[in-house]
Amino acid sequence: MISTTRFALQVLITFGFFETTLAQKDIPGATFPIYEVGDSITTCESNFKNLLNNWTEKNIANAGEYGFFDYSFVETITDSAKFNFYRNYFSGIEPVYSAIRNMFEEDSKGFKRSGFFIRPGFIHREIYDTRGLTESAKMILTEDFRQKAKRILTQDFNIDTMNLNYYSFGCSRIDTIVELGLSFNSYGTERHYYGYDAASPDSISKNYIDIIIKKERKAEELSPCELRNLLLDQILIERVNCQLLFNEQVSIGDKVYLIKFAYNGKFYSNYVVCMDNLEQADPLRPEVFCQNKRQGTTAIPADAGSSSN
Repeated sequence: MISTTRFALQVLITFGFFETTLAQKDIPGATFPIYEVGDSITTCESNFKNLLNNWTEKNIANAGEYGFFDYSFVETITDSAKFNFYRNYFSGIEPVYSAIRNMFEEDSKGFKRSGFFIRPGFIHREIYDTRGLTESAKMILTEDFRQKAKRILTQDFNIDTMNLNYYSFGCSRIDTIVELGLSFNSYGTERHYYGYDAASPDSISKNYIDIIIKKERKAEELSPCELRNLLLDQILIERVNCQLLFNEQVSIGDKVYLIKFAYNGKFYSNYVVCMDNLEQADPLRPEVFCQNKRQGTTAIPADAGSSSN
């Protein structure tokens, strides 16, 4: 049952598996977040109970690799200081992300299985651990570069007191669609729109605009030094954009919870913000905080990626 009561998790955990959707038999074609399927959502805790009840191998193929799910109330965001603390937390390196794949694989015992596989991890792990990267990637991610990147990712910001530079870009394209037929072909058009907004306390470089925003050039065209500067620009802009999105989604008065779980024997913990403002939360379409803002976080050329060895 899907409740219309608007106590929705503001999924600022950036933990993708909370955004896993389940189909509803009584609503053909409809899917809902895994934490909203089950009991009526009457409190923030209802989200967690549904999540735990639905965390089964029927819905998550590798659910058995997880254990020790627990959650607890931490505090209410009561003032600007706490608000800024969590704004920095969710835009930093501490939140747990996940890789979600609909795939077919064989487990350690040789049994084959298919479905959604969800594994936890951390963003920008290449900044902290270069194992598995190719030698060309390691040449780009020098020790000096990684120290600068760590400072951007860990320092506390207060964007309310910062002068930010903004850049917005949008373009539309009309493509001709051809449907082949036995006697004749039919033609139609399809419009595509691409938009991008960026904000930074520094000036936004031409390389960032051309390569990351407009996609008119390739990162491979840059020298190693230029590429390192582009990556630092990207990390800073990404973090500021996440903080601006936090301002849009979270309010003073929202509640913070801590979720603890284990994956293959390793323990993780993550904060979650639950928004119980009846006028703001949408129980049917909760947003994953910074999910789109933080994908594809580095512009390392394709031949400088992970090693297959």
